[in-house]
Amino acid sequence: MTSFGTKMKKTLFFVILTLSCIHPVLAQTEHEGDWFSAETLSSVVKLSSLLVTYDVEGLPRDYTYHTKGGEPDFGDALVVSESAELTHVGTGVIITKEGLIISNAHVTRAYIEPTIQELKGSKVGPNGKPITRVIINPFTNIMFVGMVDANRLERGDDAQKLKYIAYILEDDANYNNSRDRAVLQILSECHLGANGVPVSDGKVENLNLPHAKFGNPFRTSFTDRKVRAMGFPGTGDPNRSARTSGELLGYEDEKTSKILHTSYISGGNSGGGLFHKDALIGINTWDKLQNKSRPVAIAQPVTYWFDLLSKVKWIYPGIELPDGLMLDWIDDDPGKENYKDEVQVFLKFVSDSNKNIPVTSGKIYAHRVDTDIDDVLTYISVAKDLNEGMMISYWLQYYTVDEFVKESGYNKAYVELFKSVTDEKQLRDMIRPELRPYFDEWYNGTFYCKTVDLKDEDGKTAISVPKDSKTHITFVSDDGNAKTTFTFTSDSDYFQGRFTIPVKQ
Repeated sequence: MTSFGTKMKKTLFFVILTLSCIHPVLAQTEHEGDWFSAETLSSVVKLSSLLVTYDVEGLPRDYTYHTKGGEPDFGDALVVSESAELTHVGTGVIITKEGLIISNAHVTRAYIEPTIQELKGSKVGPNGKPITRVIINPFTNIMFVGMVDANRLERGDDAQKLKYIAYILEDDANYNNSRDRAVLQILSECHLGANGVPVSDGKVENLNLPHAKFGNPFRTSFTDRKVRAMGFPGTGDPNRSARTSGELLGYEDEKTSKILHTSYISGGNSGGGLFHKDALIGINTWDKLQNKSRPVAIAQPVTYWFDLLSKVKWIYPGIELPDGLMLDWIDDDPGKENYKDEVQVFLKFVSDSNKNIPVTSGKIYAHRVDTDIDDVLTYISVAKDLNEGMMISYWLQYYTVDEFVKESGYNKAYVELFKSVTDEKQLRDMIRPELRPYFDEWYNGTFYCKTVDLKDEDGKTAISVPKDSKTHITFVSDDGNAKTTFTFTSDSDYFQGRFTIPVKQ
């Protein structure tokens, strides 16, 4: 059997990230109603992944997906069927005429890991053995973009059609309820082939796409707090965007500036836009399940993308960044998050034995000068466990222990530890005494640590550190054996660097 992956390599054209100059053309500015333009409507796009499903007879229960020679390796098991389908994952918003898109990391990373599930009931293969379904995404670094152009909108046709392939430039590898961001760039046109599989039409040039205009999320009118969410929730007609209206409620709390609003959103809306009048002020990311009497959604303000976009520009100099995104908007942020007082440092890592050889992978930590890297790694491990415990206790408000175990796969005895936890303070007595100082820093929010993954062929990355301070920045190799720490002294400018750092390997 010729595998789907082999077929795709022959039919799907991979483009190299080479960006050329774009010539300006007049943009569509026709308005829908009194505050929502056709260009804005066209800027909100549907993001999909191509998933390949294998039904395999006779896989061992402890099978872990792997490849051999670039193809799926199922050993002696029998592949009963194989199919491919373009699967809707979420939404994105185009923010430049050259095709830069912002979305959520949980959209770009939704199918980054294979799914392995045994089919229950009478599902057996021709040899009478159980069938296991294996679902993979063979192209985890790209997404497929469906959109509607302004010309069709003028004719009353608002159905999106598959149009482009976008490369995932950057996303939050460890996304959480603080930051969940992604940046993509359109590189190639494509269309659906006869078998429903995308076929590339070649690299795009001189794009002049409709794109959203930015607005200050912290200076909206107190007399007009109407907002509108746009996205592809996957309900109703899946080929048309859903536009829901609501009210801007304010911000999550005095510490964080995530936007609360009452425009209804659901799963596929993730990565879609929140607009005030005709301006993009946020990206819809979560909802607040604890308030079931009224839909309350959470959007990340567009200012959360400042550092990610500047990192993209450092790693990919040919990328055009959007106009109208103002740094001084951060000063208007009513929250107390550290990012308002941080600067972006651009770094290039090279081998200490040869500065002409870039270091292409590893993890970078920014931490206080009074902590060493071992303290940092211990804290991260403790904080992960504490966050997990609070997550479990949260969901146990809505599910029984057995229901949660069935849905999540967690060990029942472990879940029961958190059944009566209602406050973070209760976790302190549940951990070993020597780890409680780390709990105190976690609880008080005083432990400073930023992490980024180094995954660039030129050794480039960027990281945020506090303004006007000294910070330790530590490189740790993939195997954890090589660690190099240097001290960085920052000033008050938002953009700093480009520093070349020799590190041990």
